[in-house]
Order: sequence, then C-alpha cells, then structure tokens
Amino acid sequence: MKSAESHGRGVGSGQPPQMPLAVRAAELQIWHLAHEVLVAFNLEGVELFRRQGVMDHVELTAEDKRILHSNQVIVTHNHPLERSFSTQDLNMACSYDIDVLRAISPGHVYSLTPPAGGWDPLWCVKRFYSDEVDKLRLKLTPPFMTASSAET
Repeated sequence: MKSAESHGRGVGSGQPPQMPLAVRAAELQIWHLAHEVLVAFNLEGVELFRRQGVMDHVELTAEDKRILHSNQVIVTHNHPLERSFSTQDLNMACSYDIDVLRAISPGHVYSLTPPAGGWDPLWCVKRFYSDEVDKLRLKLTPPFMTASSAET
C-alpha cells in the first residue's frame, strides 16, 4: 500500500528524481521500437511488470492496475510517434498516483512527477475532459465530419 510519505522523497519537489539504473536500461531497450512498451518499477528499480502494446497505446491488465494502485511506482514507456504525454498518460498518472511517469522517443525523454501533495483529482478530470471536448470539436469542424456523418 502507498505510504503517506509517497511524495516526500524528492518526488513532487520540482526536481527530477534520480532514476534507478534498471529504468534507464529498460528505456535503452524500448526507445526505438515501433510499438509502445510500458514498464513499471518500484522506486528502488525492481521491475514490477512489462507490457507490449501497439503503436499508440498499451492495454493494462486488472493485475497491472492493482500493482500500480498499491505501490510507489516509476512508469516508463516509449512513444514511437515522437510526442510527449497523451491524455491517457496523464489520466493513468492521476488515477494510479504514479510517482514518476516517463515517455521516451528517439529524440526526447519526458518525465513527470506530481506536485507537492500529490495529483489534484480536479485538475486531472478537467484536463481529461477538456482534451476530449477539443477532439469532438475537431470532428465537428468541416471537412472532418458533417452533421449527417455525425449521426451514423
């Protein structure tokens, strides 16, 4: 179970935490792949699980979600499409109180930690729904979708 001190060891301090060597080694294995791979570690660098995905996401099992929810974790994954964090990444960080979330690609390493006091659930909900509303607006703006095609 996560402790109340989950964010007291440099995580959430605004300073990037020191990454265990096992995390960096895993990133060297996956950064160049054409499909996403997600690897979860405890804060000491012990690998908790590894999941293969497709080009733009990884499906987690119920057991994976239980592990994320019950432990202090570092989650790293590659982004073949060379982008920073997705809405789904931010939602995962908020939902499972991820201590360090990393996304790597051939040209970049992105690292995100919660602010002091942890993830703000209200911010997370606003962020997720704001992005979804923006996607819907794009679909409803010609030439992407017409009113008749929206009904189907």
